[in-house]
Amino acid sequence: MQSMGCMIVTFDAEKFSRLKEYYSEPEIMVYNDAGTVIFDSDGAYEQWEIENARAEGILEETLNAYAETSESENYHAVVYLGKSKAAVLPVPVILMISVMGIIMIMIGEMLVQLYLKRLSGRLNCILDGMTTVYGGDLNVRLRVNKNGDELDVISEHFNEMCEKLDLYIRKSYLAEIEQKNAEMAALQSQINPHFLYNTLEAIRMKAICNGDREVGKMLYSMAVIFRSQIKEADVITMAQELHYCKKYLELFEYRYQNQFRAEVECPEEFVNVPIIKFVLQPIIENYFIHGMRMGQADNLIRIFVERSEEDFRIIVEDNGHGMTEDEILKMNGQLRANEMDNTKSIGVANVNRRVKAVYGNQYGVQMEAKEEGGLRVILCFKPDEENES
Repeated sequence: MQSMGCMIVTFDAEKFSRLKEYYSEPEIMVYNDAGTVIFDSDGAYEQWEIENARAEGILEETLNAYAETSESENYHAVVYLGKSKAAVLPVPVILMISVMGIIMIMIGEMLVQLYLKRLSGRLNCILDGMTTVYGGDLNVRLRVNKNGDELDVISEHFNEMCEKLDLYIRKSYLAEIEQKNAEMAALQSQINPHFLYNTLEAIRMKAICNGDREVGKMLYSMAVIFRSQIKEADVITMAQELHYCKKYLELFEYRYQNQFRAEVECPEEFVNVPIIKFVLQPIIENYFIHGMRMGQADNLIRIFVERSEEDFRIIVEDNGHGMTEDEILKMNGQLRANEMDNTKSIGVANVNRRVKAVYGNQYGVQMEAKEEGGLRVILCFKPDEENES
């Protein structure tokens, strides 16, 4: 049992040294189960201190560092980085963060400039649209993106305002212009309507006194028509318009005795529907001028009223000469486009223009051919509260 010698085992710690050179900040300690330190880059702590702290779970508190341990068979490795060192940012990191911050600020500035430029362009478009409307052009429309921002909401409301304002002008201002034009045409005719009405009434009474009741009835129908144009408001009831229509037809009955038959029908619930006056007489006159078959005794003109949802339709149909398909297509195209000769004060085109001016462009007069022969003229309108005044 005598000591004859000893065995010395050495380790090559070069790899640990290279690791320490590559990772200069953290410290490394490697030791075995016997407590022999194989590599220690710091030397500030004894192996037993680290082992006891690791066993008690207070290694990081003891070293005042962030630590990581690992084991491989009988060897233990402890890598730790002091908290004071970890809190210090390296100069390259500071430079990198500074450079990235400057780049992000420049990119943000560019994006803000682009957004402001786009926003300014959209505001200029809105201002240009307002300037155009200020000049009297209500046909301008601004571009609106779906699910857009507040400027798109402003543009959408601006477009709706232009549409409603244009519709209001057409329904009120243009209707007033039409009325003024009609009054001017009456003045230019150099006929005093009141004088003519009173004269007709005097002639009628004279005819009745002389026993000529037929002439009296004709003069009465004529007087009623003139009085409706003089005294009635611009908007009357359906019953009044049909009443004047019947009186107008009575004049033609005296002129074309036993040559035509007239039918006027209106459901009871429609008699108080408001409508602008003098819309049926021009259509009826058009029939007697162009559609009636002279010399025939079976001529028929029928006038009736019907309703389709909220719209009303007054239909005037006859069994007269009618029109060809091409003529009807051409006429309907002109009526939809609201084309007419401004020098004329009555007629189908004039009625169509008045209806569109008061009720809107979607309404007006249309023509259809009847299968059994003749023509059907349809007057479509939608009364509202404004028309009741």
